[in-house]
Amino acid sequence: MRIALLLAAWLTPALIAGVLGWTGIWGTGSALVEYLIPLPVAGGALHVPSFAVLLGVVFSLERRRAGTARLVAVAAFAACLGALAAQVDVERLGGWLFTDYQPHGSPLRLDGNPLLLFIATDAFWAGVYALAVAPSPPRAAWLAVPLAPLLVIGLAVIDYGTGAPVFTIGGSFQGPSRGQVTEVVYTNAPYDEQRLLQWLESKPGFARPWLTPNAEHVALVFSSSLQAVKSRRLDALGGADTVATLCLYENDQRVEPYPGLHDCFAGHETTLETLQRLTAAQQTGLGDDIDQWAARVALCRTVEPPPERYFDIERVALCRNMARNFQRVLERAVGRYGEESGQVAYLRATAGDYAVPQ
Repeated sequence: MRIALLLAAWLTPALIAGVLGWTGIWGTGSALVEYLIPLPVAGGALHVPSFAVLLGVVFSLERRRAGTARLVAVAAFAACLGALAAQVDVERLGGWLFTDYQPHGSPLRLDGNPLLLFIATDAFWAGVYALAVAPSPPRAAWLAVPLAPLLVIGLAVIDYGTGAPVFTIGGSFQGPSRGQVTEVVYTNAPYDEQRLLQWLESKPGFARPWLTPNAEHVALVFSSSLQAVKSRRLDALGGADTVATLCLYENDQRVEPYPGLHDCFAGHETTLETLQRLTAAQQTGLGDDIDQWAARVALCRTVEPPPERYFDIERVALCRNMARNFQRVLERAVGRYGEESGQVAYLRATAGDYAVPQ
């Protein structure tokens, strides 16, 4: 009986993981085979500690008094349900209980934690063996079995609802112009400028337009409506649901906090918008391509690169490329207009106006 039970205990988590479609810990397509191998290179290595406890229970129970064995069965089944309860997606459940977000399906979803699965299955088989050795535990003792998962889930949900403020990144949206991006974050925290700035500081690679070529101005909107964040509805932002807006600008790496919803883009030109405005003003009479070059020159006269390191700032990158590509642009103009043309003379005359360091 012992050998059959131990074999079933070793096989059970692998079969369950395989049926549920879990992937292996080390990148294999299926956990079914990996969980059977008790070596450090496979997921089965995580099964060894709880299986060792099961071995200890099996080989020591018959030497215990019947009363002790009966209590082992209750403790084992309580541990089994507690381990299963610990796999519940508490963030999803907490959102379902404490926010306006109502996800499709049940919030009680297992998260594929192999260690807890091993503990749950080994505890189950320990309880089965204890019942076989010493059946009929005290009726009152069985009350501990349902209390274990309730306690595990209850403490986790209480911590979710009353613990530290929750911040959940919801996604990014293209703004009205290229280079303008809105990032949305759910939070249950009230407006507190320092708390929001500290949270942003804890996410060094998030929302900084000076670290990405895809954004120049970022509106970081914090909403207390998880439904609006999860459904990716920008039109649902605003009013009492919007806690705050942080505006981030790459030119000077400035962060400006505002309570409620704020328009971070009004009055702030992107590089493309600035070039369009300057192109309309730079009428050299030498052709559209030279007008566009003149606009870039006018923009780059005001650009100063970062003093310490090069960030991905659109205007600095544009002016740096102008300096690098000048010879190629000049050769193209010579081929199109001639060496003695006004266009070539203009390019040579403006060559020093955008000398951004390489």
